[in-house]
Parts: sequence; structure tokens; C-alpha cells
Amino acid sequence: MYVAHASRESMNQLQKMLLALCLFMSTYAGAQVFTSDSLALVDLYNSTKGTEWIRKDNWLTKAPVSTWYGITVTGNRVIKIQLSYNNLEGPLPASIGNISNLEFLYLPGNALNGDIPTQITNCLQLEYLYLSNNQLTGTIPVDLENCIYLIAIDLSNNQLSGGILNSFGLLGQLEMLNLGSNQLTGSIPASLGNCKHLFSLELGNNLLSGTIPESLGETEIQYLGLGNNQITGSVPISLTNLPYGILVLSNNLLN
Repeated sequence: MYVAHASRESMNQLQKMLLALCLFMSTYAGAQVFTSDSLALVDLYNSTKGTEWIRKDNWLTKAPVSTWYGITVTGNRVIKIQLSYNNLEGPLPASIGNISNLEFLYLPGNALNGDIPTQITNCLQLEYLYLSNNQLTGTIPVDLENCIYLIAIDLSNNQLSGGILNSFGLLGQLEMLNLGSNQLTGSIPASLGNCKHLFSLELGNNLLSGTIPESLGETEIQYLGLGNNQITGSVPISLTNLPYGILVLSNNLLN
């Protein structure tokens, strides 16, 4: 009887241990992010001299990715990267596009250089794209229209060239677009009038020409910054009747 009783106790202990192990493994697995997400973060760290970042808490350690400084995880996917004014220096890696559930990319005030990788347009859930005050060159990725949930885009104070994409007009959720202080040329696309929720548009300090599209008056725009360009023509009547609007139009060729 004693042997049988001891055997049952041993079995119960073993069952408890197995249950605890299963719970631990389940919790541990749930804490991990997709491999593609974590590898892309490693690429970001290596490409932008992570060892010299101001804050890099837990990066490239065995700590859960959700505890890495500036990273927000939901479920097992990275949804936010917030590393503003953190001494990132170098190009954004193409693998950033592998973080396909990314909603918020906030990297202003660093020393990022090179082109904005076209693969960023693979982040179809992207809502906020902030890359201002860096040293980015090249053109705006042409397939940014694929990110249909974009609410705010700030690429100001870089060295971007080329024109403003006509396809921005396909971003129906867009509320803020700031491309100021770059080297953009060409005209302001009339298609921006399709962004009915557009509230703020800053295009000042570029090399833009052409006229101000009448269609901008069909948006919810309350701030329009076009100063220091080469814009011609007149100001559309629809923009002069804004109840609380601010228009910055100085240093152009307006009549």
C-alpha cells in the first residue's frame, strides 16, 4: 500500500510539473514576435550604428522584444517603432518592409541617410510615417499609395528630390502631409483634393512650380504652407474663405 501510495504521489507531482512546463512554454512562445519582425529590428540596429544610440535598452539581448526600447508589440507582431532623436546614423534597411503589421514608424531627428527603401510600402497597416529632420535623399517611394491607412506623413527637413506623388490622392485617410524643406520639384498634384480629411499640408521651402490646385478647397484643410517656392497664378477663392485657416504663401511668384 505504501509503495502504491508513493507511486500515485510521484505521478501527481509529475503531472503538475508537466502542466507547469506546458504553461511556461505557452507563455514564453506567446511573448515572442515573428522571426521576420525581430530580424528586421536587428538589421535596423546594425544598419544605424545601434551601439552608438543614446537609448538601446534590451536591444539584441534575450529579453522579450516588447521590452526593447522604443518597440511596441501587440500579440506577436511589432506595431510601433519610436526612436526619435536617438542618434541613429545610416540607411534604413530594406528589411523594414518585413514588419508587415507596422502601424507607427517614428524616427525624426536622427542622421538617417540614403533613400527611403521602397520595401517600406509592404507595411500595409502603416498609419503614421515620421522621418523628418534626417539626411534622406532620393525620391518618395512611388508605391506609398499601397499604405491606404496612412493618416500622417512627415518627411520634412531632408534632401528628397523629384516630384510629389499624384497617388497621394488615393490615401483617403490622410490628414497631415508635411514635405517641407526638401528639394522637391514640379507642381502640386490636383489629386490631393481627393484627400477629403486633409487638415494640414506643408510644402514650403522646396522648388515647386505651377499653380495652387483649386481642388484643395474641397478638403478640410486648415493649414497650407507653400512659402519659398516658385508657385505662380492666383490663390483659389475656396482657400481664401477658410474660417480658421492659416495660409503661408510668401516668397512665391503669385499674382
